Amino acid sequence: MHRQRIGKCTPLRSAPRVVARVIFSAWLMTHPASSAESVSAGDAEKSELVPLEVFAANPTYENIKVSPTGEYLAATFFNPEDVTESKLVVLDIQNMEVTAIAHVRGRDFISNFFWANDERIVGQIARKVGWQDQPFPTGDMVSMNWNGKRKRWIFGQRKQGGRSVNGASILSTLPEEPKKILIAANNFAEREGSYTEAILLDIYNGRERRVTRAPARNAQLIADHSGTIRYAFSNNPENDNASEIHQKTDEGWELVSS
Repeated sequence: MHRQRIGKCTPLRSAPRVVARVIFSAWLMTHPASSAESVSAGDAEKSELVPLEVFAANPTYENIKVSPTGEYLAATFFNPEDVTESKLVVLDIQNMEVTAIAHVRGRDFISNFFWANDERIVGQIARKVGWQDQPFPTGDMVSMNWNGKRKRWIFGQRKQGGRSVNGASILSTLPEEPKKILIAANNFAEREGSYTEAILLDIYNGRERRVTRAPARNAQLIADHSGTIRYAFSNNPENDNASEIHQKTDEGWELVSS
């Protein structure tokens, strides 16, 4: 089974410092209280103006997210010189230096990511296919610390001994369990679809524990704020694809609407 290598934490030479300033400026615009305290009028006058061409160019960084501690910025980076390269980049807010990089190549790219706790970030992979209007998720997930340490594939086919899945979504980041997340996994390659599984996933070592399985194929699982699975939404192909809602109980699943 082919596993794609995750890039090492190296200087990001292809990312101009002016782009880093744009990222920081965008973050300051969304945090006016912080900007008012840290940037004085005198500093603003001395700062270098960002050329208009930077704003008119195709985006280099996307999906900028601040760490829970406020110390780091994470963003997806697309190399303008190599369209087959996608990176998840973490920068130190104080000096805008790159502290960690994870990258994929080819048709795959890092489509989404989130801070799972104060130090660790999780990225999700999608694939571009020419005949499809939208990229589709592969189910692969990569995780690393803010400094690039303990970087590894934690779910999907790229994971060591990983499963074959075609889709995985986040059900809950489990605030009370900072080392784990709750995900839903499907294998849409199966002819009639698969029974959605809710999996408790360790974001450090990739260990999995199945919590429950949906009562119908291709169902959408819903969890509450604590990560407890409550409902499953699905369409019944044996009843003109009528929508069905099942509720999770102590005894199992109960059909509550059809």
